[in-house]
Amino acid sequence: MFTIVLTLFTAITGWALRPPVMIPLTMDNTHPLLGTVLASDNAWYDCLRMIRYDEQNHDWLLSTSKGFCSLSSLTSKPQPITIAPPVSVMGQTVWQRNESGMWLVGSFDGLFPLYHCCWIVRNHRTVVG
Repeated sequence: MFTIVLTLFTAITGWALRPPVMIPLTMDNTHPLLGTVLASDNAWYDCLRMIRYDEQNHDWLLSTSKGFCSLSSLTSKPQPITIAPPVSVMGQTVWQRNESGMWLVGSFDGLFPLYHCCWIVRNHRTVVG
């Protein structure tokens, strides 16, 4: 009886679709069922989150589920960006450039300026890089 009530409560309220309950659920690794759309050999399948072209530095910036990468052209090998802002499990919501050439990266973890010239990330508490 308890299981039925808990299942109905979850289905009706959607409480597992928001942090903090969703975070432990997303940390679990599951394997896709064979023969389904999710069982893809494509390395980028369900990894690519956002892509932006940096006109000032003439390269592409990629946001993936595994971190940030930079490409000099669309045919080159992605180079990982080791100094990157934290992104929540729900993903990025903002990635835009302002007039000074600084990229703003935002998620539920906060809004962080990212300086592409030297890959410096700043927030109101710490400086990384």
